[in-house]
Amino acid sequence: MAGITGSALTRLPIQTISVEVADGSDDILYRFIRADGERCVANERAIGVAQAESSADGEVVPVIRAGIATVETGAAIVLADGEKAVQTDLKGRALPRQGNNPIVGWAIDAARAEGALVRVILA
Repeated sequence: MAGITGSALTRLPIQTISVEVADGSDDILYRFIRADGERCVANERAIGVAQAESSADGEVVPVIRAGIATVETGAAIVLADGEKAVQTDLKGRALPRQGNNPIVGWAIDAARAEGALVRVILA
């Protein structure tokens, strides 16, 4: 991943919950997750952001539900006035919000390209 490494970003998890992963996806770390344990797809509401990988169906992973989480980006994010509303892309990553799509949080770091890690204040 380009940009800052996840361990270098300051996170502030106010609420972390355990979520049972539905499909054993190994691409959930730093991605938005739905309440049913699936990784979000485009324009979905999220329960939070996964903080671990999953290798098996039914595995339980920690998910930041409230606070500031590290999230992978699906595109460049340009900040204006200190933060930028974000939505989910097809892989559960953060994209700049377009139109009336659901807001899942507000990026407080800029990203030059897809695959960067940014901090997001969760909605």
